[in-house]
Amino acid sequence: MQAERTTAKRLIAALLALWLVACAPALPASTPAVPTPSPEPTATPTPTHTAPPPTLTPTAAPPTLTPSPAGPTPTPNPLADYSIEALAARAYDGGEIVKEAVTLYAGAYTQYAIAYETDGGLRVTGLMNVPEGAEPPFPVILLLHGGIDQSVYEPGDGTRAFADFFARQGYLTIAPDYRTYNNTGGSSSPLKIPWSVDVLNLMAALPTLPEADAGRVGVLGHSRGGGVASYLTVLSPEWPGLRAVVLYASLSFDQAVNWERYVEFFGAQWPLDDAAIYGSPATNPEGYALVSPIHYLDRVSVPVQIHHGDADRVVPVEWSADLYARLLELGKTVEYYEVPGAEHEFTGEDFDLLLERSLAFFERYVR
Repeated sequence: MQAERTTAKRLIAALLALWLVACAPALPASTPAVPTPSPEPTATPTPTHTAPPPTLTPTAAPPTLTPSPAGPTPTPNPLADYSIEALAARAYDGGEIVKEAVTLYAGAYTQYAIAYETDGGLRVTGLMNVPEGAEPPFPVILLLHGGIDQSVYEPGDGTRAFADFFARQGYLTIAPDYRTYNNTGGSSSPLKIPWSVDVLNLMAALPTLPEADAGRVGVLGHSRGGGVASYLTVLSPEWPGLRAVVLYASLSFDQAVNWERYVEFFGAQWPLDDAAIYGSPATNPEGYALVSPIHYLDRVSVPVQIHHGDADRVVPVEWSADLYARLLELGKTVEYYEVPGAEHEFTGEDFDLLLERSLAFFERYVR
């Protein structure tokens, strides 16, 4: 009996287990294992965006010293070739100074008509006085004449009295005519600066003259000749043989000031002709500054002597007074003589005093 009860209990337990299995939700065949972290991929994943990936080469070209064809090309200033810096850097060669003829025997000196070359073969003429009765080589004084009507100009005009005086004191004098004068070729444009180039080529040619001491040179310039000398004054560091400059009723060292004076006071046409090519002070102020010695007075390395009459109606005396003040402020060696009542060209005692003071100056610094 007991055995029958045990068997019945086991049968009931088995049936209950089968019912539980049938009623339970189906389980997956197998339970997935916990994922094990895998190492990061070594290949670069492909980006999902459509834009190309960045590279080391930029899409736009970097700026360079050479402008791109699409951009504007910088234009050099039309006066750049005649800037003080350009004139200081260029080479000068006047070739050989040729004595073409004897034009005067004055006892104390012999006068010659001379010629030399400038700027690629242009012929420039002039007069030279060579002292007699002394052993060469002689110290040299270059005499630079002012603006004279070329239709009536003759060699020696504006410098004849100076040449006679200094030659009698033992100086070899040369008075160049500049290009375009005395029926020579070339052009004085722009702003008469080529005339200064002519004088620099003359200085370069001095060693071809056995009578001249190229290491002892003085310059005297009157009016426009003072404007020509202004370039020699600021280019003096490049010319160790140049020892002193005398300015007599000189034009301004500022080309813009001179341009306006010639247009407004003289009614001259040439400044307007130059302006059509190189611009005016109003349209090209940078260019006029580049070519104006007034902005380069720090380069002056020679003593300067200035003479001007306070009654000058051609060139304002204030220009010379201003130049003197500027040179003095820079600590340059400078003398200034403002002559009461004297006009653009000195006469009588005023002229004699000009000669004496100039001679003393050249004796001190050139001789």
